[in-house]
Amino acid sequence: MDKKIILAPVNQDSTEKELFAPVREFPTERVVLLSSVEGTVKAEALVKRLEGLGIPASVTRVSGKSRWEAYFTAVADALDGLEKDRIIINISGADRISQCALTNAAHVNGIPAVAFIDGKLMMLPVLRLSVSSVLTARKMKILEELNREECYCPMEKLAKKTGMSLQLLSYHINGTLKSEGLARLELVETSMEKGRAKVCLSTMGRLLMRGYLKP
Repeated sequence: MDKKIILAPVNQDSTEKELFAPVREFPTERVVLLSSVEGTVKAEALVKRLEGLGIPASVTRVSGKSRWEAYFTAVADALDGLEKDRIIINISGADRISQCALTNAAHVNGIPAVAFIDGKLMMLPVLRLSVSSVLTARKMKILEELNREECYCPMEKLAKKTGMSLQLLSYHINGTLKSEGLARLELVETSMEKGRAKVCLSTMGRLLMRGYLKP
């Protein structure tokens, strides 16, 4: 088995047992600790413990921006130039919001994730989602235009910018029973404002457009 690079979040409540569980189960090349501000002291202590065991370790800060974006950025950076199967994300030492963000980052990037539950290390299902495979040129054009402005309301403005009719624009945003639209893919959010349809990039859509989701 190839050695793994393990990504693990750390905060002040993380336990050594949770964080070290995958290291005991998988041959480990190195560990990257994703640390909140509150977890800095603990993360630095864990680096020394890991290096004492002969395992290289480093700390990546996840503060200064939204946690979702911070974690997706960290995962994208770790993936740079590597095969996805070389990385394992250990969500055990995180709070619920961070666990959710990291699990989503693992799923959309097709990376294995593990969790330490009831004293056992559990492998989470790997969902090899390829958003890029369902994004047509027209859907990408819509996302690119939305990336230039926070929101479009009314939809007529977005239709004009993309050169699409309202009917075609609605098709790509809302989809049909047989075709997933951008809203169903959770890349955009739609709402009504003063009786007019409003569309914006979702958090996932912004992450995609900023290059934090790997195809």
